[in-house]
Amino acid sequence: MRHIFIIFAILLATSSLTLGQTKTQEAGKDNGAAQEVKEMVAKYREALVRRDVTALEQIWADDYLFTNASGALLTKAQRLADLESGASGFESINTNEDEVNLRVYGDVVVVNTLVTLKGRYSGQETSGQFRSIHVWVKRGGRWQLVANQITRIAQP
Repeated sequence: MRHIFIIFAILLATSSLTLGQTKTQEAGKDNGAAQEVKEMVAKYREALVRRDVTALEQIWADDYLFTNASGALLTKAQRLADLESGASGFESINTNEDEVNLRVYGDVVVVNTLVTLKGRYSGQETSGQFRSIHVWVKRGGRWQLVANQITRIAQP
């Protein structure tokens, strides 16, 4: 019985060390994933400005959800329909590179940015600065956006 306890204690200690190492790696040390997702964010924003529905169908996961600045929750199908109809569209999306925070957690990357938008959402003119959060997941060897949200920054 004592041997089983010792083996259990060793296994527990070993698994804790392994978990600790994984969390350290996941906390942003995967520069390959970080670079890949930075490139995907650029492609995503370019596709939005061009209203490239074909590209966005690939970028947005099938279970993608978007929370807009008004708090409405939109699905992939709803966002695509808004873009196709012209109800949503962007003249420009500019990122403040000093305000990009990207964290890698294995096959998940969370990106927080400060963006300046000019365009419209759901038929409403929308311009100004926003905080944006993206959640990217690597599935089937490629990165897809599964969720994002924007929040308008109040002007003083």
